[in-house]
Amino acid sequence: MDWAIVGTLVRKGIPMGGDILVLSLSGVLMITLVNRFGADTTAAFGASIQLWNYVGMPALAVGVVIGGAMTFGQHDTATGRKFLARVQQEVAARAFPMLAQRTTVDYASLGGDAGYIGAAGLARRAHLQKR
Repeated sequence: MDWAIVGTLVRKGIPMGGDILVLSLSGVLMITLVNRFGADTTAAFGASIQLWNYVGMPALAVGVVIGGAMTFGQHDTATGRKFLARVQQEVAARAFPMLAQRTTVDYASLGGDAGYIGAAGLARRAHLQKR
């Protein structure tokens, strides 16, 4: 057993598990709060969650595939260019038209920190727009 790998898994796995735990508990709390408003509100909330899953899950799946599977040499190899073109083609064909038009599919140029850097940039832009 490679203890360095085990240590890395534990150091990364515990915070990720905590994140999932918080998300799950917040979902239970939301359902509990919504249930207090009656059956119609609960049904509407359930429908909105289902709609969000239909829209959000494909986008999340594309993000995971693009962010985690890009080891084909990016734009530098024919395989990388062919893979990216195919993903772009599939997103355009399968996504809602408005979402497909506004979505750019490309290799992450910032490495593993791209998501954090992008989220920070969006938060900064939102903050500056409120001024």
